[in-house]
Formats: sequence, structure tokens, C-alpha cells
Amino acid sequence: MQHIVLLCISFLLVVNSYKHSRIPINPTNNIKKEILNTILVSGLLLPKIVIASDINFMEKYPYSQPSDILQYIYDNAEEGNINSVLKAMDKFATVYPMYKLSPEKVNFLNNEIVNTRSQNILELGTFFGYSALNIAKSMTPSSMLTTIEGNILNFEVANNIIDYALKYNPELRKRVQIIQMNSDKYLESSVNNKKYDFVYFDHDKNCYSRDIEFIYKTNLLDTTATVVADNVIYPGAPGFLEFVESKYGVDNTVIKYFPFERIGFETNFKQVKDGMSVTKIQKQS
Repeated sequence: MQHIVLLCISFLLVVNSYKHSRIPINPTNNIKKEILNTILVSGLLLPKIVIASDINFMEKYPYSQPSDILQYIYDNAEEGNINSVLKAMDKFATVYPMYKLSPEKVNFLNNEIVNTRSQNILELGTFFGYSALNIAKSMTPSSMLTTIEGNILNFEVANNIIDYALKYNPELRKRVQIIQMNSDKYLESSVNNKKYDFVYFDHDKNCYSRDIEFIYKTNLLDTTATVVADNVIYPGAPGFLEFVESKYGVDNTVIKYFPFERIGFETNFKQVKDGMSVTKIQKQS
């Protein structure tokens, strides 16, 4: 009976943790440790993040606010080494819920950056800087990256992580600009000031349609441009695909399918299909 009660408590705690996707369980006392042990021993089907968790890791690096990731990065990643920082972020994400691209999506995005040789790149949705660092290491020596984050806490973490990763490459650091601002406000401020030849959407999915419509209406894209958007299949970005297909042409938008990064309550413990869209834009002169 005690075992069943513990499982029920465990289930409720994990549900609460997963609802607040970026604020996971912090096992700092014996009760929470026992609950976590019960989850692991029972074999109960729970989110991959919980099953993969190492209790010792969680005790050493508790995570209850965005800035908690920084100590782990400083302890486990080599300063000034982008690949080392990205590897540490990958490890952290296996223990705690964290939004970042899967290795397959990273490769796809990096290839687009390399192949397009884009010069003025805009990322909407920085979170902790994982995608920004991947873009930075893939772009040309003359490219500029502007990455926008609306959440002040996430912005501060991303700024610190990017500073740490690019410590000994000040020239590249100058070409990676992170701005704390909501995407719509930033886009409004860019009118008549900038044009982008690559835009990567990975922020609030409900804002995709609004932001691409504004980009289209205000002519913020260069003559030749690429627009890449993550999660257009799951959880989906209402109206986004319909808009880019109608305005830029159905034949100019393709979807590359990938498994969604996480399996858990939000996916009913099933692997679900996701995708990244790529729209190639060639304006007539």
C-alpha cells in the first residue's frame, strides 16, 4: 500500500514539474529522494527526463530557476570552447526539462546556415543560447547573428553562456548580438533599419503567424532569403504554414520531418512526429 501511495505522490509531483517544463523537481530532502527512487525502482512509465535523471546529479546541481544551469556549465564546460559548452548543455538536458534542438535538428539547421552563407541572421527565441551557439559556429566569418529573447531571466542566462563559450573569440562575440525584447517589438524597431537573409523561428508558437505576417508586410526580408521554423508539426504553429505557402509559394516551402524531442505527459508518452519548415524566398527585381 505504501508503495502505491508513493507512486501516486510521485506521479502528481512529476505532473506538476512537467507542467512547468523548465522548473523540474529539486530533490533536496529525503522525502523527494525516496519518491525519485520509487519512480526509478518501480519502472513506472514516466517522462524520459525523469527516468534518465541521476539523483546525485540533481543533488549537486539543483534546478529551480534558469540561472541554476550556469554553475553546471562553469564546472563542466571548457571556457571559450563552443563545442564543450554545447556538450554540457546536452548533458544537462538529459536530466532536467530544457528546450533545445535534437541532434538531427541541429545538423539540419547548421547545414542550412552553411549552405545559404547568410550574412544577416535573425533568431526569434534564444532561450539559453543553444541554437545561437550552433548558428554562430556555422555562419561565415562575415555573418551577423541577432537573437531575440523576451524572458529577462532566460536572456541573462543566455548572455552569460554565450559570453563563456566565446570568451577567447571576441571577434565572433561582436557578431552575436542578443537582445532582450519581445519579438513583435523588436521587429517593429527593425523597420527601415535592417533586412535579413535568414530568419529562424523558435519562440512562442502562437506568435509565428503574427511575426511572419509583419515581416512580410514591412519587407524585412532581403531579396534572397531563407525562413526556417521549428515545431511546425508538433506542437504546431497556427496559421504559419498557410501564410508562408500563400505568400511565398507552396513550392518554395518544404517540411523536414523529425521526431519531437521529448516523450512525456504532453505527448501521452508516445513518440510524435514534428518538423522544421524551410521557405526559400527569391524576390523579383
